[in-house]
Parts: sequence; structure tokens; C-alpha cells
Amino acid sequence: MNRSLLVLGLLASLSACSDGQPFEFGNPTEPVPGPEDPTDNGVPEDIRGNLNGATYTPPSGDDNGRLVVEIASLDTTPVEAAYRRRTVLDVCDDGACSDGEAVEDGYVAYTMQEDPLDRFFIGLARQSRDGSVEGTVVVDGGQFNTYFGGVNYGRNGAYSPHVPDQPDNGLVSYAGAYVGMLNGPVPRPNEALDVPAGTDPALLPGQAIRVQGDVFLNADFADNAVNGAIYNREAVDALPGDLTLKDLALTPADIGENGRFEGQVEPDNEIGTAIGSYGGVFGGTGATAVAGGVRLEGDFIAEVENEQEYGLFVLDRCGEQSTADVCNRVEPDVEN
Repeated sequence: MNRSLLVLGLLASLSACSDGQPFEFGNPTEPVPGPEDPTDNGVPEDIRGNLNGATYTPPSGDDNGRLVVEIASLDTTPVEAAYRRRTVLDVCDDGACSDGEAVEDGYVAYTMQEDPLDRFFIGLARQSRDGSVEGTVVVDGGQFNTYFGGVNYGRNGAYSPHVPDQPDNGLVSYAGAYVGMLNGPVPRPNEALDVPAGTDPALLPGQAIRVQGDVFLNADFADNAVNGAIYNREAVDALPGDLTLKDLALTPADIGENGRFEGQVEPDNEIGTAIGSYGGVFGGTGATAVAGGVRLEGDFIAEVENEQEYGLFVLDRCGEQSTADVCNRVEPDVEN
């Protein structure tokens, strides 16, 4: 049964909703340039969204790491804001992390919310095992019929493409975890700050729905092409009803001389039905890792309307440092 719900304002009456209308997510906010328009960071505008920049230092030992975000706008007063570590929202490679579980192959969570009636932003970040690439996705759960979000990814240090030793062994595989966030709210109580009793529901900020999955990419550095899939997608958070999340095809895209690529996203087995775009960048000597983002928009979840999703993948190369099970099913060319 389909349901009707705005991003905000009807959460309290969700259980009583039975009018047969589709569940409706809120409208996105158009990207707004910050004080300096970061058009040169290499992330396509539709994937970058409102996220003008992000700098990530991974946790180490007792150090919580650091995520500094520049998003337009309404997260906090400084233009560049240091988000706070939030382990309860970490996403491991098999879903929500259990207590004390290390986030080796998943995504590390940080949040920003200055007071209970401010927007609640979640940032999820990862750096490849060799440190050559990293990425961040930031989304708030909606307030006043709009939400802000986007993806940032980049390369650290030198890059050279994978050059196979044998002419017939030029395909390289990358695999790992996917994380995304939908523009719909997680029902309260959630991880946003508690609001005083009697607060009008129309004022409540939402928490974005986290999505977890797997990613597999094949890259051919002889022909400079890449394609792949995002699969096993499922919602991590408790939801107001089941959502059917489709597997996604990342259709073939050219790899530029700088190791960057852009392509279209289609639902698996729905050829020619574009529902978004993806982009990324290879890093490391011999292209040892890849980071990228996706933006989905359109009818890709049957149970809802107006759905949008920003997603992130940071993958290690099979045969190098990737621990993904699917790497056992390929024959990686690990020589450079």
C-alpha cells in the first residue's frame, strides 16, 4: 500500500495514514555557490549538489579524525564547519556497524546540528586503504519542504593509469561498499537532537535515510573505459514502511587522461532508462583505488514519489587491498 507523507510535518500521524496516496519525499534545494564557486574540484555539478567542499582525516586509535565541510547552506555559522564524530551512524560494509566494530571497509559518520530546530546534517566519509583517494557524502533529512546534500571526492598525491604487462590482461576490477542517503526522513525518535515537548511538528528537522550496498567496477585502461554496478542496496535505518531499492547499472563511460570519468545510471535490466549520473576519479600509481559519487532522481523507488539519493563509493583494487568477496571471483592483473 502506498502512503502520503511530506519530508516534514506529518511524522506524528504516520501510523494512521491510509489514504492510498504515494509516500512523498520533499523537494531538493538547488545548488547555491558559496563565497567562492568551487567549479574546479572535478566533481560534476549535479553530483556535487550543495556540497562545495569537504576535507577528511580518518580516525586513528583514540583520535576521532576530522571532517570539515563547506555546504550551501544552513548547517552552521562558519562557512567551513568541523562536523562532530558520531559512531552510532557509521555504515560498515554489511550495514549499520555494531557496537565497537571497526569501520575498516565502511564509512565513518560525522554530524552537525547547532540546536534542536536546526537542520540535522550527516556526513559519511572514507579514504582508500592506501590513502590515494577519498570521498564524502553529506545530506540533511529535510526541513521546510527542502533538503541540502551533495558528494565530494578527490585524489591525494600522484596518479598513473594501470598499464598491464600482458596485452590481453588489461581489465582491472574494483570492489567495496556503497553508502547513500535519501531525501526522506527517519521517523522520530532518531539521532537528531530532542525537541522540547509541545514543539509543532511543522518545525522539526528530519534525519536522512542511509542506504548501504555493494559496488563493483571494471576498468579498461587500454581502451580508457569503465562500467559497473551498485547492488544489494538496502535502507540501514528504520523506515515508515518497506522500500524496494533496485540494483543499479553504471553504464560505460570514458576515462580521461586525468583519471576522471562521468556516466549515466540506469536501473538494472531497464536499458535506456536513465535515473541519474555517476562520476569518479582513479588514484595511486597504477590506479590502485577509485572514489566516486552518484545522484539519483526520478522514479527509482516504487513506494515513494520525489525520491532523490546522493551516494558515495571509495573502492580498493582487487588484487591489491580490497577485501570484498567478489574479488575472489575475478583474476586481477596486479602488475603495473
